[in-house]
Amino acid sequence: MPDLGFSYADLGILTAVRSILAGATQGLYGFATPFIPRAWLLGIGNIVLGVGTLLTDFTQNFGGFLRARAVASAGASAQHPVGYSLLAADFLHRGVPERRHGDGLFPPPETSRSRDEPATAGFCATRT
Repeated sequence: MPDLGFSYADLGILTAVRSILAGATQGLYGFATPFIPRAWLLGIGNIVLGVGTLLTDFTQNFGGFLRARAVASAGASAQHPVGYSLLAADFLHRGVPERRHGDGLFPPPETSRSRDEPATAGFCATRT
């Protein structure tokens, strides 16, 4: 981390700010979908993501880097609520059935795997 000019604590701050801002703006994009066309919201989000990523290159210190990544995160957060709803609407419009989710007793494989990985990692960490 010293090569980049910030510490591990700064990396934690960067991650926390990005995560909080991305979560808050996801909600804003989701609430805006009834009032603004989804394709427009997705396009605006992609432009904001691109501008934030470009600004990252021109930063001179950690504060500028933090602000640029926050802008990029605000743009990227449109992908989940808006992009996913566009894809889901397109698949349903074309007659492709919705993906069947697990019924609770037998969850889909990717869900059970994501539950098992932390337990496996914890077991491996205690064996050293």
